[in-house]
Amino acid sequence: ILRLKELDVIPELSDKINSQGKKVTIAGITPEKLTVLGPRATVDAMDSVKTEEINVSNIRGEKTVKVKLEELPDNVEIEGEYPEETEVTLKVE
Repeated sequence: ILRLKELDVIPELSDKINSQGKKVTIAGITPEKLTVLGPRATVDAMDSVKTEEINVSNIRGEKTVKVKLEELPDNVEIEGEYPEETEVTLKVE
C-alpha cells in the first residue's frame, strides 16, 4: 500500500558557526515542504527530508545557496513538480 505524506525540508549545516566564530542561522528554505510517495511503512517512519550538508565556514552576511536533497529511501519518491535543488538562505548573526 502506497502512502503520500508532506514533510519538512531540513537543511543540514556543517556547523552552527562560521570560520570567524559568528553564528550562522537559516533565514529561509524554498521549498519548505515536499510531498513524498512510497510504501506506507517506509513513509510513516520519515519525519523530514534533509538536504546534503552545507559548509558554513565561508558564509558572511546573508547568502542563498542551492543544495541537493539527500537520497530518499528505496521506493520513495517526491510527488509532483519539484526543483532539482533546494534554495537555503543563511544569515550570519
